Amino acid sequence: MKSSIKWVGAVAGLLVVVVTLSAWLIMRSLEPGCGSRPIAEIPAPGGRLKAVVFEHDCGATTDFATHVSIREASDELGQGPGNVFVADADHGSAPRGPEGGPEVRVSWSTDTLLHIAYHKRARVFLAKDRLRSVAVAYTTFER
Repeated sequence: MKSSIKWVGAVAGLLVVVVTLSAWLIMRSLEPGCGSRPIAEIPAPGGRLKAVVFEHDCGATTDFATHVSIREASDELGQGPGNVFVADADHGSAPRGPEGGPEVRVSWSTDTLLHIAYHKRARVFLAKDRLRSVAVAYTTFER
């Protein structure tokens, strides 16, 4: 009888450990594991602002995406998504740039006009026409 109680106790203890570990692993897999890696910083002519082109990756279940943010020249990138443009290669429909997401070409005409060009088959999730005092103009290319 005592050995049966010990055996049941050991199995119950092992079950608690397995369930706890499983719950922890499930919770970890649901946490956002996104990271941003800068590709280019393009300063505006006046030097107060910059356009930051970066790759944003959230793990194996998502495609690489190319983002563009307009930021103050002294600001760091951070880990959030782009604030004016976000696109991915649409499962390989658009050619990938060197960082995995679609190539994006960015230039400033003036301190208040930013140009963004992207491949015509890229899947665009965000394309703002304006962010505060900066207008954004878009064009597509084929290579």
